[in-house]
Amino acid sequence: MKQEKSMAQWTRNLLAVCLIVLACVASVAAQTTAFTYQGRFTDSTVAQPTNGTYQMQFALFDAANAPVGAAITVPSVQVVNGIFTVSLDFGAAAFAANAERLLEIRVFNPATSVYVPLSPRQPVTSAPFAIRALNATTADVSTNTLNVGGTPAAQIIKEGDTRLTDTRTPTAGSTNYIQNQNAAAQTSSNFNISGTGAA
Repeated sequence: MKQEKSMAQWTRNLLAVCLIVLACVASVAAQTTAFTYQGRFTDSTVAQPTNGTYQMQFALFDAANAPVGAAITVPSVQVVNGIFTVSLDFGAAAFAANAERLLEIRVFNPATSVYVPLSPRQPVTSAPFAIRALNATTADVSTNTLNVGGTPAAQIIKEGDTRLTDTRTPTAGSTNYIQNQNAAAQTSSNFNISGTGAA
């Protein structure tokens, strides 16, 4: 009986570990440019609420009514009680400028063989994490990637900086530096060490 209890406990522990591992794997999966859109659709030619499979197109427009990228056709959209859900991927470039985007939904009419646009176009709004990501290029104020310890990055000397090779004294190879290239004593060199230093 005791062995059965410990085996059941071991199985529960193993299951808990597996669930934690799966959750971690899901959380580190690469973020894509696809997003989920859910809408409501009413087909006045059928009994309500609307149920069935429809062919739809989704197109992005800017505030000036100009198309942004190519339209996406989804051939089989399941509508259940008037609700449908699709995954759309217009790519990162479609949203690069942080500008207003409107989504136009079109439904294929088999009688006329054309896509009928639904009105009005729907604004594409930001998700909370997307708003946070908008500032990711400069990170947080406390750890701003444009600064190093509070000093603007442009003021930090970096490789290729002319200040590393200009002729201001002391120049490279100057006796004003402590040097020991040949393991021989350097003439005319003095230095002091204070505190706990030893020489």
